[in-house]
Amino acid sequence: MRRVAGFFLCLLLAGCGGGSRDYAPSSTPRQVRIDWLGNQTFLFTSSIGLKVLVNPHADGTGGPNLPRNLAPDVLLVTMEKPAFNSEDSITNTPTAFRGAIGTGLNNASGIRFRGVPTYTDATKGENMNLVFSWAMEGIRFCFAGNLPGPLTGEEVAQLGQIDVLFLPVGQPSYLTDEERVLIINQLHPKVVVPMGTPGAIESWIAGRGGVHRLTGPSVLLNAANLPGPTILVFAP
Repeated sequence: MRRVAGFFLCLLLAGCGGGSRDYAPSSTPRQVRIDWLGNQTFLFTSSIGLKVLVNPHADGTGGPNLPRNLAPDVLLVTMEKPAFNSEDSITNTPTAFRGAIGTGLNNASGIRFRGVPTYTDATKGENMNLVFSWAMEGIRFCFAGNLPGPLTGEEVAQLGQIDVLFLPVGQPSYLTDEERVLIINQLHPKVVVPMGTPGAIESWIAGRGGVHRLTGPSVLLNAANLPGPTILVFAP
């Protein structure tokens, strides 16, 4: 309980949970700011200002329209569909990992990104979903995208140790609740961030312990104070 309390104290002192998405790098080392921009779109910013944008969604695919001033250093796309791969909001030319280019181990801006291909059809055709893992400021993230089912032992080994897992819930996720529990047990994250509509998230967290609700779309995580296990719920 003392470890969890320290984590939430960090959130309060950092001003996380506020509505603002403006970010001035903190003097406290080894922190990552995470901004939820709607749908499965998240922006990760290191304490020195390095930005990783995941799954920018197109207008009309649900959630708010993205701001037109995003300038990430790295772009990660888990699936080539408008709800995940729009570049309309990006003003620069980031290093992009997507599709075949995103598979395996890649390096950009001093970070190693691992892309593990999974498939939503048995023929392993066009419907590929990349599951990404990477370390940033001492925190290991895993972004599951639209993971179609539990991971194999080889895939778990490729993803490595995970601190924070971004997991799809509700529909159109391919996973059942039992499969989500299995994936959490496979990866043993300290923090799980459910991704989906507000209704789907509320349904999934109902009756579960360790839920922490943010009051806004941003959070600042510190590697030294990560709790476990915690379900972290972003607010619009």
